[in-house]
Amino acid sequence: MAQVSNPHKKFQFSIFIFGMNPFLAQKVTMPERSVDQVEHGEGNHLIKTGGLLKLGNLMVDKIRNASFPDKLIWAWLATVQNEVTGGGAIPEVYKKAVQVQILSTDGVSVVETRTFVGVWPCKINGIELDRLSSDNTIESIEFSVDQEVVV
Repeated sequence: MAQVSNPHKKFQFSIFIFGMNPFLAQKVTMPERSVDQVEHGEGNHLIKTGGLLKLGNLMVDKIRNASFPDKLIWAWLATVQNEVTGGGAIPEVYKKAVQVQILSTDGVSVVETRTFVGVWPCKINGIELDRLSSDNTIESIEFSVDQEVVV
C-alpha cells in the first residue's frame, strides 16, 4: 500500500498578477477543466464522444490594504469595460498572463508553475463588513481565463 510521506500544504503558493502584491492573496482557486460530452445515436443505445474543452475561472481572495486604497485591479476592470466612458479597450490591451507557483516545504523553491493566458478580471465581489468580527477584510476577484499553458 502506498503511503504519502510528506503531503503538500495548501498555503505554500505564490501568485503573480499584474499590480498585485503576491502576499495579499490569501486563497487561490484554480480553474476547473471539463470536456463536453456529446451523445450520438448508435442503434438502440447512445455513444458519448468528447466535445469542447471548457476552462473555468481563476478565483483569488485577497486582503484589502488598510494603509492605502488598492485600486489596481479596479483600474484593470475599467480597462475591460468602463462604466463612465461606456466602452472598453480591445482584448489585446486588457488580457494578461498570470502565474501561480506551488512552493516546496521550504516556502521558496518552486515545485510547479501553472501559467494562465488571456486573463482579465470579470467580477469583483463586494466586501463583507461586520462590527462583531476581527477578521481581515477580504476582496474576492474572479478572473476569466482563455487557456492554461502546460509545459
